Parts: sequence; C-alpha cells; structure tokens
Amino acid sequence: MAIAEGSFGTNIRWAFTDRTMGSSAPPFDSLNLAEHVGDDPQFVRQNRAKVSALIGVDVDQVIAMAPVHGNDVGIVDSATVSPVPDVDAMVSSTAGRALLVVGADCAPIVLGDAIAGVIGVAHSGWRGIESNVTASVVAAMCDVGAQVDRITAVVGPSACGQCYSVDQARFDATVSAAADAGTLREDGSLGLDIRRGVMQQLRDRGVRTTTWGGCTMEDPKLFSYRRDGITGRHGAMIALTDRVKV
Repeated sequence: MAIAEGSFGTNIRWAFTDRTMGSSAPPFDSLNLAEHVGDDPQFVRQNRAKVSALIGVDVDQVIAMAPVHGNDVGIVDSATVSPVPDVDAMVSSTAGRALLVVGADCAPIVLGDAIAGVIGVAHSGWRGIESNVTASVVAAMCDVGAQVDRITAVVGPSACGQCYSVDQARFDATVSAAADAGTLREDGSLGLDIRRGVMQQLRDRGVRTTTWGGCTMEDPKLFSYRRDGITGRHGAMIALTDRVKV
C-alpha cells in the first residue's frame, strides 16, 4: 500500500501512498484519499484509516484541507475540524493529530522539525510554485517554534517535465519562480517538472529535502488527473505522535 513510511526523529511519523490495496471502486480504485472527487465517503474513510494506522493515529484525528492552488496556511490544533477550507498548506504542533495532503499530478509535501515538535504539509503544482507555497508553510512552521535548519521535507510524486507540456506563458511564469522546474521535452516543446521546482524552492529556504515516488503520469500505480480525468488522489500523512523532544 505505501510508497514509503518514515520518521523525522522519534516523535514524527509520515507515510506516502500509491493507489493500490484500497477499498474504492473504479474510477477511484482503489486507495483514494480524497473526499471531493465523487467517491463513496465510506470507502474514503476506510482508505484513510489504513494510512493513519501506519503512523499510529486514529482516523478521526486526520485533518485534510481543501486546496485552492494558493499559498495560504491553516494552523491545526485540537479543535480544528476537517477539512480546513481554502488553504494549500497546514501546520500543527498538536500531538495526536495527522495532517493529510493529497495529489494527482501536483506534489504532496510533508515537513517536520522533530526538536520543536512541529509538522507541516503542502500541496504544490505550477500555481503553488508561482506563489511559493513552500515558503509560506516553512514560515508558518517557524512562527510556532520550528527552525529552518532543523526542518526536513519529503516531496512526493508529481508530473515530470517530459510528460507535462505547457505553453510559453506558463513556462515563463513558473520558471521565473523556480528555474529548475523548466524542461525542454524530447520533441522540443516546453515542459514543467513540478517536483524539481518545489525542491528548488525548499532548498532555497534552507530546508533539507528528499523525494519519494515517480511521475504520476507515467506510473499506473499513481493517480493522475491529467492522464485519467475523473480519478482519485494518492497522498501523504504526517503526525506528531507525542510531545517528547528528541
């Protein structure tokens, strides 16, 4: 089921998923984590419960967001109700809550500072690169006690530059925000590599960055909106499992 499971220190756990080994029926088959795509809510809950169990959190403590391809950040505490509306990132220092980010060509990102006990997630496509949503989530994490030199991020699957063709205007606007996103495709046309752009912006902020997963449009085990149209969403969860500093 999971592309990857991991941790930041001893008190932060995360997991990335692909689309396999879930409960949802086609075209959301099968580990769809998104409520907004038309899938049966009961199946979505079952799928989220499988992932939250991997990181030691009850499904009722999972907080999702309703992205709008911007750079606003929601702060999650014990009173927060899911989904958090109109944000493309979330931050929390509350133990026992899991943050969920989903995608199907945009990159899901998890971040954590284990010493401060602060976690974050972000959702970034080309609009997120242009608005630098990663800078916003890093700043919000620092506002609640994190330090940039202690934050680690993992960037999940997204559309690669060879698959994601764009016009000159979109290429220019995105590359002006993150030059590494620009790709000259094999046929000579212009493309955007979402993950490379996101990683550049994180590294420019001083965040240690790694990746999991591949291209959403190439890998049939991943959801891709651009490839399939009506489909589900894979994603990532992260949780601060306790308040103990490492």
